[in-house]
Amino acid sequence: MMNPPTTQKCPSTTSWGIKWLILTFSISISIILLDSFVTFTPFYILLISPFIIFFGYGSAFLAQRFATYPHNFRKHPMCYLSQTEVFGIANHRSKLIVQGFFISWALLYFFLGTILRDHFSFNLYLNAFGITFYCCALIILLLGIIPINLFRNLHLTLTFIKFGMQYIASVFLLVCLIQIRHYFPKNPWMYYLGVLYYLLSSTAYIISYILQKNASLYQNFWVIGNFLGLWALIAAFISLI
Repeated sequence: MMNPPTTQKCPSTTSWGIKWLILTFSISISIILLDSFVTFTPFYILLISPFIIFFGYGSAFLAQRFATYPHNFRKHPMCYLSQTEVFGIANHRSKLIVQGFFISWALLYFFLGTILRDHFSFNLYLNAFGITFYCCALIILLLGIIPINLFRNLHLTLTFIKFGMQYIASVFLLVCLIQIRHYFPKNPWMYYLGVLYYLLSSTAYIISYILQKNASLYQNFWVIGNFLGLWALIAAFISLI
């Protein structure tokens, strides 16, 4: 058993809430300003996306090292790293560092939404799904900021809302890509496989969660599937521009 130190105290829920709500508001305003005043070149989005994924996972592994408990990616979900405290010990260093993971994840949603809205505005459905991915980006930021140890029900509700939104959008976009496969300059199978992996890992995760069997392990496969699926969709639609 780990004996918690008596010198490390956790701030009150009120002071925590004010600080992190300010951070959420600041990040949200930044995203709105980026969408309004900055035009993202598709080539640069495709170029920096792998580095964003690398930065996200680097932040997760670094947060694991600073966690106040022995975090195991096989046994513990990623959201545990963003808890404010564990066993009465403040976990703020890990929580702050793991925000890099959630911000990287949100950026991929934002980039995909930007591509669909800016370059496929002629298609009402694609434009609507672009807004859907914007909403997913905001939810991901909230999932990183809202700790599951203080607001478990809210955290889980946001997770399932985001899960449903992306799952439906990914099925629709995969069908769309299959229907327009003749317009791809190269073989589109890599795009299909990326989205299919996301859908399969998502299905496995939700089944394991319902059955309560290795849910944390499948959640990590689901997180990997999110990154691969988003990158596949970004690359696919950029190749059509």
